[in-house]
Order: sequence, then structure tokens, then C-alpha cells
Amino acid sequence: MLFSGRAYYNLLLLQSQRGLKVDAQPWEYMDYAVVAMDDLFAAIQSLHYLFDKESFLSYCVSFDSPEEMVTSLEPKESEEKNKLYLLVFELWKRLLPDRESISIFADALDRRIAEYEKNKDDERILDAFEQVVEILESNCIDETPPESIFERFCLYVAHDLESVIYTYIDSKCEVGVEDRAMDLLDHFLPYVKEKRALQFLQLKSLPLDFVEERLRLTEFLCESLQEEVNLTLSLPFLFYLIEHHQKELFVDLFSTLVHKVNEESALVALLDVLVEYHRFFGREELTKKVADFLKRGVDLLAPSNKNIITALLVQS
Repeated sequence: MLFSGRAYYNLLLLQSQRGLKVDAQPWEYMDYAVVAMDDLFAAIQSLHYLFDKESFLSYCVSFDSPEEMVTSLEPKESEEKNKLYLLVFELWKRLLPDRESISIFADALDRRIAEYEKNKDDERILDAFEQVVEILESNCIDETPPESIFERFCLYVAHDLESVIYTYIDSKCEVGVEDRAMDLLDHFLPYVKEKRALQFLQLKSLPLDFVEERLRLTEFLCESLQEEVNLTLSLPFLFYLIEHHQKELFVDLFSTLVHKVNEESALVALLDVLVEYHRFFGREELTKKVADFLKRGVDLLAPSNKNIITALLVQS
């Protein structure tokens, strides 16, 4: 995957902090945010750039971002240039807080997301998402598709930003509607690639008495997920159909997915949903049949077994 700014190094740092194996050198995943200012300058000087605070600030005047400054110092790609970049980036961030580049903002966003995932600090992450919206909207000044603007911005972020946005708003749907959080649905919808994910959240947030609108959106999502499969989204949507007693739509979508997916793990996940479907409607015998079929260890991808799964769905 391509990255811009500090995103690649933030990804390595995240992997390290999560206890994952990091295939990189220690300087690549060091947390420079905790390094003392004097040590940062000493490290730059060890690379033969004789900056102190005054000369660093003076040199920065001609550039709009740490990336531009480093390219002027080291036009050619090299390990030394990458080491220099990480040091310049951190110094720029601390010494020039009023000159925030897109990479500086994205670095702060990555840190806020990590903080939210750890401590569930709602206010700071919500503020950050609203700032992202402002950045995206401020760049809609020509005929560039909104999705392309968002895609370019995401290159600067180590996290899967679209997934994080979905997960955050979904958590608000579960505990009750909050105006600021739910407003993000409308703001991000033009920009994200998988719009159906946010449309699903819109459906979940609609009041129960919005009957026609709920049905329209439910039918749209069901039809769309049959035409263009997204299993990650389809699984929670199937559970939604169960909970809202949408049996016909459940049967249509489930049957299509069974015959379109080509990974055994996907079929196992669908069978788990089918167990819940029969259990929810009190069909104990069918619940047991599906559970027993799962235990048999057969080749689920075989057409004959896909037909059996479909039969286990429609039996009554």
C-alpha cells in the first residue's frame, strides 16, 4: 500500500505498540514524540546537518511542509534521507505549531485514533473527525470526485480511516443518537468508497416510525449487496434483517451470498448467521441441523454442499 507523509512510520509504530512483529529497523518505529528536543538536534547533527533551533527555524521559512524541506536537503531517496525526515518532521511539529501541514494533521489524527481505541476519548476523536470534514470540503474546489479527495487524504493516515469512521459512528448508533456524531454520516457519505456502510448506519439510526424510509433503504441495501458482494458489510446487515423480522429479504440476500462467495471461511460465517436465524425464530430442529452440518467438516465450496446450505435456509 502507498503512504504519504509519516503514515508508513506510524503504521510501524502502531504495530510495535500492539505487540506485533515489525519488519523494520528500530529507528523506523521509534516514537519520536517522546524524544527530548536536544536529542533530536543531536541526531540531526550526527547526520551532518548542523541545525540548532535558530538555524532550523530560519531554514523552514522557505517551505510549506517538512516534506518540502527534507527534499531540498536530500533530493535523492536514501536511508539517511528517511532518518532525516523523521527528525525534521518532529521538530517542525513542535517548533512550528501554527504551520500545520496535511502530514502533521494526519499524524495527530493517527495519535487521536490510537488514543480513542485505547481510552474511548469521545470528544477529541469527534473534534478530529470534524476537522477532517473541513479539510475535505475545503478541497472540493474543482471537478475532482469527492472520493478521490478522500482517497488522497487517506494516504497520509496509518489507520484504515474509512473503517474507523464507520466503527465510531456505529458505536453511537448502539448507545443512542448523538447529534454531532450522527451528523458525520451526511458529511462523510459523499467521500467514502463504500457508501453502503454509512447508508446502513443511516438505516440503523432512523426512528422506528419512519416506516417507508426504513423499508426503502433496507430493500436498496439488500439488492445492492446481492449485485456487488461485500461480506464484511453483509454479515451485520443479515443480523439486522433477522432482528427486524425481514424474512424474505434475508432469504434473498443469504441465498445469493452462499452461491457467490468463494472462500470457506465466508461460508462458515454465513452458516453461523443461519444458526442465529433459525434460533431467533424458534426453529430448534433446523438450528440443530445447521450446527450438525457445520461439524461435518465437508467441502463447503462444493456446489452440492452450497445447495444443501440453501436447503437448510428455506426448510420450514
